[in-house]
Parts: sequence; structure tokens; C-alpha cells
Amino acid sequence: MKPSALALDRIDERLWNPRRRHDAEADAELAASIGASGVLQPILVRPTADPERYQLVAGQRRLAAARALKLETIPVRVEALTDEQALAAQIAENAARADVHPLDEAEALERLQRAGLKSAGELSEATGMPVHQIQARLRLRHLSPKVRKAFEEGRLEIGHANLFARIAEPEVQDAALARCFTRDYAASVGELGRRIREEFMLELKGAPFPLDDARVNGAAGPCHTCPKRSGNQAELFADVKNKNTCTDPVCFRDKAERWWGAREAEHRASKRPVVAKGGLPNHLVSLDERNWSAPGEKSYRETIGKHLAQPEIAEQIHLVRAEDRFTRITTAVEALPRKMLEALAKPAKGERSETTPAARAANAQQRAEAEARGAFLQQVAETRYADTDGARNFFAWLADAVIEASWAELLRKTAARRGLAQKGKRPEEQLHAWVSGATSGEALGLVVEILTARALSTYGSDRAEIVTRIQALAGADLTAMTKAAVKAAKAKLAAKAKPPKRARKAAKRKNAKP
Repeated sequence: MKPSALALDRIDERLWNPRRRHDAEADAELAASIGASGVLQPILVRPTADPERYQLVAGQRRLAAARALKLETIPVRVEALTDEQALAAQIAENAARADVHPLDEAEALERLQRAGLKSAGELSEATGMPVHQIQARLRLRHLSPKVRKAFEEGRLEIGHANLFARIAEPEVQDAALARCFTRDYAASVGELGRRIREEFMLELKGAPFPLDDARVNGAAGPCHTCPKRSGNQAELFADVKNKNTCTDPVCFRDKAERWWGAREAEHRASKRPVVAKGGLPNHLVSLDERNWSAPGEKSYRETIGKHLAQPEIAEQIHLVRAEDRFTRITTAVEALPRKMLEALAKPAKGERSETTPAARAANAQQRAEAEARGAFLQQVAETRYADTDGARNFFAWLADAVIEASWAELLRKTAARRGLAQKGKRPEEQLHAWVSGATSGEALGLVVEILTARALSTYGSDRAEIVTRIQALAGADLTAMTKAAVKAAKAKLAAKAKPPKRARKAAKRKNAKP
């Protein structure tokens, strides 16, 4: 007959306990409750080879409290269980309690897997836990040491931990932790999910390497079958709308690096020039940069595509290694010398797109608007701001950050407006060097100039507000400057325009009369 209660000294605790973390305050509350009302729920034990001894399976906190209170006996439920069954019973009982740490559950489930229960379905059947919960707990094993520590210390909730566990690489988890949890800020679960999607996941559509090229795949294999592609684990990445998203930026970087190596070898073998360090020099222009003067604003590659196969042009195509400062992703950029590219992109005589009066008027207006923007930006660049005591380092840091976040063509024009352009030097280098010796007011002026240029290059809803604020600072009216420039361009175009054919014939007849 199975006993319903046992003396405390007949119960051993040698069996591994899934609960590894304890809350001293909760343990004290449990002891106080048992002291007042006794142990209401029996603990689970199993027989041992010694008929006088039993081994604890579940109920360690109740047993510890009873011993602390020096009770003589405790209610028990005796079951003959194998080691595997005992561990499953421990997990099942702890899962029903809210105070068991998820990392404890993850470690216990891992032990069951080592005991032979491999699939989530088998673990669910043995423990009574839902399959999705088991999968989520098992993923917690992949938390980096820093994230695990933050979770154990209570800085993260289980929702945070589940999001971090989706990131394959520990170094990326650590970067996300540092970005989203600081001394003064802690991201919510929703905010963390958004920032991970935006900052630590990469769209495969924009990959700088071909997704099916054997030269870049390596041990990871092709991207379309990779388990770290969001679309291949729909349940895990249900909140990621784009199913063609890479969740492993480290692997993404490695593939981009291998692609650069393959392209570099091709270029060197064909004796074409390679720029392997320093990024895109000022005298080169990427073939994929937009040609703003072309119809439809196509890229230079689309504009001059027919010339690129010519041997004298092909041998001048430089391969440039461009690396993003923050993501460290390498891109292999093809570029041509600026003068050659602009000469090739310029329409030949008789091929100009301005074949009708309407086209000529539209192009003239576009050029006038661009000139007005240039004149406005020049006035913004010449605006002086008062220095702020003690703020020089901050404004210099801000200016450097804005420079890094801006594209090459915008920086080239900014350096030219300020008279900083030097042959052979990249515009960001020139601007960074200038900032290093600038006062707080000068650095602020550069920030305002670059942000104004960025606003004028986009058509967002906040463009009008930004321009209005800048106009007040610079004392310039962009709208008035644009109207004046367009009016002058139309007048110039009208002066060059030929009179209608009928009027020309009438004038010719009149001049022919004696």
C-alpha cells in the first residue's frame, strides 16, 4: 500500500531539479503559508531500491519549506517512475506554475531531448506543454551570454527573450541588446520587435550578391532554402511581412564578402582597375547612380548601356569595394571616371530629347528649378550661426553622423559649395576633416545645410515644413527664387524660339518686295 504521508528524513533530493533559480521572497511567502495552513498539495515522490527511502520528483519548494519549519511529515503521492518519466513529470508540474523561470524549462526540455524525446510533439505528449511553447522554450538555449544574463536579472520579459532568440548570431543579439536597452531606456516587446526587423534583418531583394550563385553560398547553402529566411519559418517569423528577409546578418555579410572576392578576381584577371580600399573616390561615379538629367531619371548604366561593351570603355570600368560603416556589408560597385561617364551620357547632336516646344519648356523649367535650389543651398551654406559654449564636441559629433548618413553625390556637391573639393579625395573625408577644425556654430551650419539638401531631394510630407524653417534661418525665399528662375528661363527660351512657319514665310515675302 502506498503511503499518503512520509517522514521528511525518508525523502532524498538527489534527482536533478529543473528549477535552478529561486525567488527568496516567494520562498518566504510559501513557508509562511505552510506554517499557517500546512502543506495542502502533496509532493510527488518515487520508490528507490531501499524500501524505506523515497526520491523527490516534484515539490522541492514545499519540501524545503517543511524542513525549514521543522515539520515531521509531509503529504506525498507515490508513483513508480523511470528517470525519463520523472523528468517529464517535473516539467509538467513546473509548467503549471507561474513562478518557474523559462530558462529552467528550456534546460529541462533539453535534458529530455538527450534522454531520447527528440521532437516537439514527443515532448508535448510527455509533459503536457503545448508544442508552440516547447519550441519557444527550446529556442531560448540560443540566447547569447549577455542576453541570458539580462533575462535572468529580470531586465527582459519572456517576450523580449523570444525575440532575441530568433536572431541566429550571438554578436547580433548583443548589438540589439546594447541598442535597445540602455541605462535610461528599455524597449517594449513591440518596439524591440520593430527595431529588430528594421535594423537587424536584411531584405534579400536588395542583396549585393546573386542569391543562387555557388561562389557565394559556402556551407550555408542558397538563401531561398535557408531556415534563417523568414518565409521558411512562417510560425517563428509571423510578424515579418516580407517573407524574403534574411535574419542572419553575419551570414549575409560573409556572402557579400565572398562575392566581392569573386568579382575582384575577375577584374584583376582581365587587367581592369580595382579599388579595394577607401570606397568610391571622388573622380569615379557608380554606374548604378541615378542620372538626374536623363529622361525618366534612369541610372547611368541604363543611359549608356550600349557603350559598356566597347573595349576602350570596358577597360576603364573600375571595381570599387564599398562597405557600409554600420552593417559592414561589402558591395562590389562598378564605376567609370566622372568625365568619361558624363561625356557618354550627354545626348549626341540630333539625339536630344527636346524635340518639341513642350519638351524644351519642361526641360528648361527643370533646369531653372535645379538652379534655384542650388542658389538657395548656397545661401544656406553661407548662413552663420553663433557658437554655443561647451557644445563644440556635440555639434562636431552630430555633423559627422549626418555626413555618414548621406549619399556620395549630395556630399560631393556640399564639399564643392564650401570650396573643399580636392582631386583624389572622397567628399566625406574632406567634410570630416573640415568638421575637426570647425567651431560649434560652423558645425551646426553644415548640419543644417546637409539636412536641407536631403529635404530638397525628397518629396516627403515634412519637406514643406523643413524648408519653411530653413528659409527663416537663412533669410531666403525658395519659392520666390524658383519663380524668378523659371520666369527667366521661359523668357530666354521664348527669345530663342523660331516664329511659326506661316509667319516666317510672310516675313520672307515682305523682305523680298522692292
